[in-house]
Amino acid sequence: ALNLLVYGTLTQGWQTVAHPKIPGKVIKKKGMVPDLYVKMKMGKAKREAIFQNHAISGFFGLNVHLLDNIAKGSINIDHFNYDDSKLTKVSDINMKFPFEYNLAYRKTLNLTAANKERIIKNYSFTKPFNFTIHSVQIAHPFPGKDPNTGKKLPPKPFMLIYPQGKYNGFSMRMEFKDNVFQIPALQIFMLNGLITANDILFNLGTFNPKTMELVAALQVKELDLKQLMDPEKAKAIKDGAISMDMFFTGRDFSDPLQNLKGYVSIYKIGDEFAKQGLKVVKPDSNFLVDAIVDNTITVTKFELDLKEGLVYARVYMKKGFIAKGLIAPAGEQIIQERIPIGEFLNNASKQAAVYGSKEEKGKEKPTG
Repeated sequence: ALNLLVYGTLTQGWQTVAHPKIPGKVIKKKGMVPDLYVKMKMGKAKREAIFQNHAISGFFGLNVHLLDNIAKGSINIDHFNYDDSKLTKVSDINMKFPFEYNLAYRKTLNLTAANKERIIKNYSFTKPFNFTIHSVQIAHPFPGKDPNTGKKLPPKPFMLIYPQGKYNGFSMRMEFKDNVFQIPALQIFMLNGLITANDILFNLGTFNPKTMELVAALQVKELDLKQLMDPEKAKAIKDGAISMDMFFTGRDFSDPLQNLKGYVSIYKIGDEFAKQGLKVVKPDSNFLVDAIVDNTITVTKFELDLKEGLVYARVYMKKGFIAKGLIAPAGEQIIQERIPIGEFLNNASKQAAVYGSKEEKGKEKPTG
């Protein structure tokens, strides 16, 4: 069912518009001044098929008041559910997203000038979450094989995002004001771990990609990647948990990869994943060097700096047993600089594929 209501006035008067030459200034000119309301609500209380086997239930609503140059309102979702009549289910989505957009806004903020430490350490969040998802279930990407016949098992359900105690599986606080999309807090319970974020700011400004800005700080704690792997390959992984801190800034999204800056610190990673990560940041290493590194060190941390389309990687290690006649890497770290971000992502994709489904002939096998 759809309910739509539009009412209000358009009157001749003095309209607020952006100054044609001075950013941040507004002027008045004769024109049609709106005072309009739009109210919409649609949805079904009971589950209903919408396309083939896809079904939904719940309500979606939009309330907007346009007064002169200011559009103010909210987007609302109430108890929305989705399923594909098989294994994929998204349960109980709720959202009340307030927004305020200035149509005459032509000045952009400078978010990237914000103090990095203030952003990372700002945990004084007190406002309630206004976008939540109770849980997300999917079909496991690798259901495994029957131990007796060796045949692939049928798809099985896997709870990707799930509630913990009084908290939903996915919770977020978001606002849109001064033409800046703000996420003061985010938390996601998944893979036996937790993803959190604070003070994510995306400055849309005038909707010109060249002046858009991003500031984001995220934390990943004890995410167990083994749960999404092929069961046979997961057996070889002693510790699949990974923890990291991430911080990104960017201005000018006409070329986001070139203009994105960031810092990633992977401070907890199991031996098997660490060795594959080492091959990502050492793409030109020959087999002998890889063999020496794999047998003589333990990787303790990865640090990645992103700037100007390049990835600068630092790998921190502890020396292990050194076989007679072999030379271990000098010092306590390896530094690999100036990896183009496209090449880095390609290397990462290749190493991640090692732990995918059936290996193709000639592909690299997991180390460890």
